[in-house]
Amino acid sequence: MPRDGLVSYLVTMACVLALSPSCIPSLQKNQSREVNTAVPASYGSSQTAAGASDQSPAQKRWNEFFSDPQLRALIDIALKNNQELNIRLQEMIIAKSEIMARQGEYTPKVNAQAGAGVDRVGTYTSQGRSDEGHGVPQNLQNYRVGFAASWEVDIWQKLRNGAKAAKYRYLASIEGKNFVVTQLVAEIASSYYELMALDNQLEVLQKNIVVQQNALDMVKLEKQAARVTQLA
Repeated sequence: MPRDGLVSYLVTMACVLALSPSCIPSLQKNQSREVNTAVPASYGSSQTAAGASDQSPAQKRWNEFFSDPQLRALIDIALKNNQELNIRLQEMIIAKSEIMARQGEYTPKVNAQAGAGVDRVGTYTSQGRSDEGHGVPQNLQNYRVGFAASWEVDIWQKLRNGAKAAKYRYLASIEGKNFVVTQLVAEIASSYYELMALDNQLEVLQKNIVVQQNALDMVKLEKQAARVTQLA
């Protein structure tokens, strides 16, 4: 390229580069869009488009999660006869009874009292001689009937805090029972499906042995017919 042509080319490119920023569109005059802060009323419907339930698997009961009748029967037997689970159920009953006892401590109490008795003064005492001289009977009957009421004012909330603690212990016993049930169901289901997988592997191996035996018999027949050698 001649020197004059090179100089004119460089001058043209410099002009293009100098004018190119003015061609870039500016966003300063554009109005910003409003932020969409709308929240949907619900996150998914109860039924999917295919008609199946959209409920999380964690929210299903174990008898709804597993469809195998044999597995459900095994889990049911284990839940009825598991000693640790029965202990947890008894702890729930005790904790529930403790709630009622704690709540009854800060309520008014009314008691009815009734009684009967006989008072007798010794004959050879001063009181006995005096009663005998005045014609007072030797045996004096005594009857009493009355009501008693009491109410402890829970100023420092000792009783209410005790009731609240009993309630929390009851809720903890429920979660403990749920944990035992979840752990027991998971162990039984894992062992059940692992046993099924081993049975399927055994069945596949037995079929493979039959196939390999048939192939060996075919090769022996081909060897007898001089079609293959001992290597096959």
